[in-house]
Amino acid sequence: MKISVVTPSFNQGGFLELTMQSVLNQGYPDLEYIVIDGGSSDNSVEIMRKYQSSLAYWVSEKDRGETEAINKGLKRVTGDIWCYLCSDDTLAAGTLARVVEAFHRTNADVVYGNCNFITSAGLVSRVKRPGPFDRTRLLKGNYLYQPSVFLRRSVLDKYGFFDESLHYAMDYEYWLRASQSMRFAYVDEVLSNYRLHLNSKSMSAVTRMMNEARSVQKRYGAGGRADWTYFMFILWGRHYYGLKRSLFDKLAH
Repeated sequence: MKISVVTPSFNQGGFLELTMQSVLNQGYPDLEYIVIDGGSSDNSVEIMRKYQSSLAYWVSEKDRGETEAINKGLKRVTGDIWCYLCSDDTLAAGTLARVVEAFHRTNADVVYGNCNFITSAGLVSRVKRPGPFDRTRLLKGNYLYQPSVFLRRSVLDKYGFFDESLHYAMDYEYWLRASQSMRFAYVDEVLSNYRLHLNSKSMSAVTRMMNEARSVQKRYGAGGRADWTYFMFILWGRHYYGLKRSLFDKLAH
């Protein structure tokens, strides 16, 4: 099975090479790797040129943000399986082979697994295990960890691309959209590493992220429950994230 991986990036030269190496060093024989950069002003272009012989396609040009960059890459994929991997995250060693085995074994449309949360230095802070799929649970909140989610081409053919009106919850919306008819299968293995640092969306824009997730939940029928979840976040959750950001600030210095 051919696997297509898309990496969207913008001014992530400090992490981009690690991300690319984690994909290219998988040793998977039928890999299509596409990198879409939004016109970075750092050393990102140098890094992409360094690995261009191993890339199916790369470009550095201005875009309207991460979601458009992902879609630009997806419009070029030809694989049987696809995923996107942000330019500060990495795949775990051997992930692509394990994912293919899981697709063969389960005959699922979407395969997802566990995810390490790592620091900017690459140290594992905790392991997130989402567990078996439950769409009712998903409607209450996004418990799938995006870099550990892999999808068949048939999902893209049926449900199309990510919603470019969304900038934080585009993956969440896509999981809810696809789960209307597609079968999800859980693999109890670490498939990726999600990097938490001061500039990551989950640290720098958590209130906007939660508000956008609320709009997605209401789109798929969550109603007042989505408003209540957001209210509780405003009341308590943002203080927790504020403390966490302060801790990251101290660790960074």
